[in-house]
Amino acid sequence: LKLKKGSYTIRLLLRHPDAALLTQLKDLPLLLRFPLDKPLSCPVYAGRGEATVHGHGGAKPMEELWLKRGAQRDLYVAKPSEGLPSWLAPGDALRGCLKLDASEEAAT
Repeated sequence: LKLKKGSYTIRLLLRHPDAALLTQLKDLPLLLRFPLDKPLSCPVYAGRGEATVHGHGGAKPMEELWLKRGAQRDLYVAKPSEGLPSWLAPGDALRGCLKLDASEEAAT
């Protein structure tokens, strides 16, 4: 679905024989998904504080990390530093995935 720039109103008709159930759905949020023109790159840090301040103080994003089978490690993904769409507003959420280097034989 492609829409031209502008304001739109979405109307939804929910029907059910139980009026009380419909009343509970009165403030039901609506989820809209929009694909991005190009992927965003988000730096990954070893610590939460580093990710929060985007490496201020000299911390550098992680470039690689080796783990033994069965090992666990917390990783912190910072917000993208550039490339955010202009239509993105406070309160909006971005959803994505973390890609492993598939060229490495050990990556699973």
